[in-house]
This record gives sequence, structure tokens and C-alpha cells, in this order.
Amino acid sequence: MTVYGDADGLVTSLQDGGERGDVLALTLSGDPVMLVFDHPMMSVQIDAPINLDAFDGTFMITTHVEDEDNYYFTSFSKESVRQGMSESGDLILMDDQPYSPAGWVSYRAVADQTHFRAYADQQMIAHGHGDDGGMGPVGIRLNGNGTVLIDYVQTVSLRGGMDH
Repeated sequence: MTVYGDADGLVTSLQDGGERGDVLALTLSGDPVMLVFDHPMMSVQIDAPINLDAFDGTFMITTHVEDEDNYYFTSFSKESVRQGMSESGDLILMDDQPYSPAGWVSYRAVADQTHFRAYADQQMIAHGHGDDGGMGPVGIRLNGNGTVLIDYVQTVSLRGGMDH
């Protein structure tokens, strides 16, 4: 795993997730941090049940990561779902939809060649189009303050293309 950003501002712990049992708690109190899983994928689906109730900011699922300033993303906050890419640190939006989650939400981000989709509890919320990102690792990025609860993060290769 590769970490970009303020790793010292991130605290990890286990918390009681109610009927979900113990869940991962990521508490951020500094600058943004991105955790990248070092297995490049081409077309990918990422599923992650998340609770943002105690977090003020954005939780991003990142794909096709080149470095901390160049990646594709689906971001979830208490106000919206956005899809786009970061190019040299500048955010370029492909879709931006209002959304107000409460409690646990099963999020899904799909990056399939030039199609990018975001789901919450199996309902499509955003559908952006952009350039094919090619092969690259996936990860999560947090920007804000507070605690994000994560039950699990699962990645599935949609068209093969895992580079071992």
C-alpha cells in the first residue's frame, strides 16, 4: 500500500458498527490523505459500505492512480456525489449530483473504460464519461475532519487486466 498526504493526521481504529460488528474507523484531523492499494486494474468496480455521519468532508474512491495529483475519482459527501479526475491537482468534474446520505450506505463506484458510474444502496446516482484511464491502482482518499466508518472495501476487475 502507498500512502500520499498527511499520514500523521490519520488515526485508524476499530469501532462498534452496531449490527455490522467491528468496523474500520478512519479519523482525519489534518490535510488530505490517500491510501492506494498497489495492484493495478483496468476496468473496476469498488464496493464499500460507509458511514459519513461523523465526517465533514469528502470520501473518495480513486481509480487509475498515477500519483497524489493524478487520478480518477468518485467522491461522496453529505451534500453530493461527484465523479471526475484530478489532473496535476486540478479537479475536472464529469458529473455532480446532489445527495444527502444518512447512516450506513452501500456505495459502489464503477470505472469501465470511458464510463464512470456511482451507486448508493443499488441506485445509480451519477454517470460520467471521460477518457479511458488505462491500467492503474485503486484507493481511497479523505479530505476533511472527523471519522469515516468503513465496513469493507472490495474491488472487482470487470474486464480482467490485473497486473500481478
